[in-house]
Amino acid sequence: MAEEMDFERQMLNRMSALIDVIQPLTNQVGRLTDGVGRYDAEFEKLHKQNNLLRQDMIELRSGQTQLKSELTQLKSDVTSRLDAITIRLEEIENTGEKNAAAIRALAADAVLQHNAILNALQESNKNDISLRELEERIVNLERRMGI
Repeated sequence: MAEEMDFERQMLNRMSALIDVIQPLTNQVGRLTDGVGRYDAEFEKLHKQNNLLRQDMIELRSGQTQLKSELTQLKSDVTSRLDAITIRLEEIENTGEKNAAAIRALAADAVLQHNAILNALQESNKNDISLRELEERIVNLERRMGI
């Protein structure tokens, strides 16, 4: 019986040590979440560059009217290509923004859930150890009292 209790106590202590090892991994996940923030900053830079590109394209379209007599065919080709690029850039931008927001939300939720699970396991482990110690004390008291 005492060997079983010692074995259980050892197992609980090992589980506690395992949980202590997992916690730095959780911290690493948090740091990786911060890294996602850096990607968000890069997306923001790309968004600003995209806005500048849009402004440049607007200026290009206004300048095309001056060259209309000489470059009528070229104008239609450039306009159609620029429109396709604009549409594609908007699609890429929208997809990137949606994905970045989803990644941030999922990463934050994963860290929160992971921490909640670890905290619950740690508390359960502590309660189990306390229960075992209390049961051991009761058994010792019963032995002393001769029950």
